[in-house]
Amino acid sequence: MRRCPVSQTSRKNSGNPYLSDRTDRCLVFTFTRKERRALLLLAWTIILLTGLRSWWSQTNVPLQLFPASIDEGSSSQTGRMAASPAEAPRQLDDGARPAGMSDPEASEFQSEGESARARQPFDPNEAGVEEMKAAGLPGKVAYTIKRYREKGGRFYQKTDLLKIYDMTDSLFARVEHLILLTEQKPLPETPNARITININAADEEQWTYLPGIGKGYARRICKFRDALGGFASVQQVGETFGLPDSTFRRILPQLQPGEFRPGVRINEWDAAQLAAHPYIHPKEARILVNFRNQHGAYQADRDVRRALMMMDSLRLNRLLPYLDYTAEGPTQN
Repeated sequence: MRRCPVSQTSRKNSGNPYLSDRTDRCLVFTFTRKERRALLLLAWTIILLTGLRSWWSQTNVPLQLFPASIDEGSSSQTGRMAASPAEAPRQLDDGARPAGMSDPEASEFQSEGESARARQPFDPNEAGVEEMKAAGLPGKVAYTIKRYREKGGRFYQKTDLLKIYDMTDSLFARVEHLILLTEQKPLPETPNARITININAADEEQWTYLPGIGKGYARRICKFRDALGGFASVQQVGETFGLPDSTFRRILPQLQPGEFRPGVRINEWDAAQLAAHPYIHPKEARILVNFRNQHGAYQADRDVRRALMMMDSLRLNRLLPYLDYTAEGPTQN
C-alpha cells in the first residue's frame, strides 16, 4: 500500500482546505511492478489450463470407456455400461485413430464405422471422385487418382494404386477388396502382341494400344499432329508435350511412317496463318511475308534459309519439309 505523493507538510503549508480530503482519498491500495507481473502471469496460466482442459476433452477417448469389472457394484458404472452398448463403436470411431494412419486417412476415418457396410466396389480406371470417396478413399487421394488418369495413367492390377501419393499400405488394405479392374481391351493378335502404328493415320484409340500410352497422351499426340499438318518423321512423336522420353523410346520400334504431304502454303498465307504452325514464331512469320513481298515468291528451301538466317537451324530443318512452293506469291517489281 502506498500513499499519494502529497506529504503532510505540504498539506499544512498549502492552506488549501480541499487538499486534506484529496490526500485521504489517495490512501488506497496499489500494486508494485512485481505484483502486476505476478497477476498477469496468474491470469495467463488460468486461461492456458482452461483451454488445455477443453482441448483434452475433445480429442481424447475417456479412460473408463468400459468398466474394468462388472462386479464392482457401482450403479453409475452399471448405468453407463448399459446405456452405451450401441454407442461404444461410435465412440471408438470418433475418438480413436489407428497408429500410423496419415492425416488424409484420418479425415475420413471418423465416419468409417457407420459407412463401412454401405461401401460399394469401384473401378479406379472409370470411377468418379464421389464414387471413390463413397468406397472409403479420402478426397485428396480420389482427386489424385483422377488427375493421374487425365494424364494418361492406367491401373492394370490392384497394387498399381500404391503408386498414388498418400495411398499408404494401411489405406490400401482397407479398400483392396473393393477394387474391381474391368477387363482390359485385348491387343490385336500379332506376334508377341507387338503392333505397328501408322503415325499419320492412327486415331486416338489405336494409339492407346501402345505400352505407356493412355487416353491423355493419345489425345496430345493427335492434337500435335493436326497442328503440324502430319508427322514428317517418327522422331516428331517424341516432341509431344509432356510425353516422357522413356515412353517414346519404348514405343519407337512400333511406330511406322505414314503418308505425308507439305501443307504450309508459304507463297499464299499471311503472317497470322504462318504463325499458327508450331515451328513458326509470329516474328518469323512477319519476316517471311516481308521477304516475299520484297523478293517475290519462294522457289526453294534456299530462299527460306535466306529469309530466316537468324532462325535456329534445327527448327528450320524441321520446318522445311512442310513448305509448299507450288503457288505463286506477289511478283517482284
